[in-house]
Amino acid sequence: PVKQPSSNDAVVMPKEAGDPEGWKTRTVVLKRKPGPPGKTTGVGILLAKDPELSHFTVHDMQPDGPAALSGQIKHDDVLLAVDGVSVKHRMPEEVVDLLQGEPETLLQLTLVSDSATNLAPEP
Repeated sequence: PVKQPSSNDAVVMPKEAGDPEGWKTRTVVLKRKPGPPGKTTGVGILLAKDPELSHFTVHDMQPDGPAALSGQIKHDDVLLAVDGVSVKHRMPEEVVDLLQGEPETLLQLTLVSDSATNLAPEP
């Protein structure tokens, strides 16, 4: 997999119900793994959804996958959006569908470090 250029500029996400004001986020652009035509591939991340939270966190990464090789995604990062589509309150299967796509196509992830969010369970 080829490391793709990405923007590391911090942007401020608008406040959503139950979210802290103005998270500093980062955008990472990755190229999906190679694969046969007509099949879908991802970027080699395993997400976990906390039952008390509405967000997904990076639980693990395939060592040879685009996410790990980029060096820009860390364990416990919070995934906020895939290609501009919020993953908040989505089912895990929906998020997997957003992450997977045609082999070697670009994918944009919006992330925030877990330590920067001070996430609290929703009421």
